[in-house]
Amino acid sequence: MRGLPLFLILFLPLLQEATPEMRVDVGSVEPNEVAVIRVAITNPSSADLLWNSVLRIEAAHPYFVLIQSEYVLSPQIKPGQTDIGELTFQASREAEAGNYPLTVTLSGGVGVCEEGCTPYFIEKEISIKVIRNEPEIEVSHTVEGTKIVITLKNTGEGKAQSIVCDGVPIAVLQPGE
Repeated sequence: MRGLPLFLILFLPLLQEATPEMRVDVGSVEPNEVAVIRVAITNPSSADLLWNSVLRIEAAHPYFVLIQSEYVLSPQIKPGQTDIGELTFQASREAEAGNYPLTVTLSGGVGVCEEGCTPYFIEKEISIKVIRNEPEIEVSHTVEGTKIVITLKNTGEGKAQSIVCDGVPIAVLQPGE
């Protein structure tokens, strides 16, 4: 009878189920850019397998358009092994600069049973930094005889896109006009 408590104390760590470790890596994003969220899942257990692990983006700010919101990892992750999944989203063109929440979840089964004896669910809220670099256009001109040369220069941090310069030909310009 005294051997049973000693047996339980020695083998209790083997009976405890693994809780996967989830490490999330994401950089900043600019409006209209696609961002990749890399998630590394490690099985810290010495005995139990992780089964059918699935990564998901569960909740995202309205500025984010989900592209790949679910990623199925390897059918099983053995003790001590790591698997990596990627989720993607695009920051909308209207996204303002700032930090916005995004929730990533990991679910699956853990244990020695096939498909896992016990389900697990991990939720992690991460902050996505949106950087909005605005263009700043400077206009200068020079006159060379009957030609006016207009120069545009972007002195800002962001790209200036869809710039339109209209030219109006004037056949005759009378003195004083």
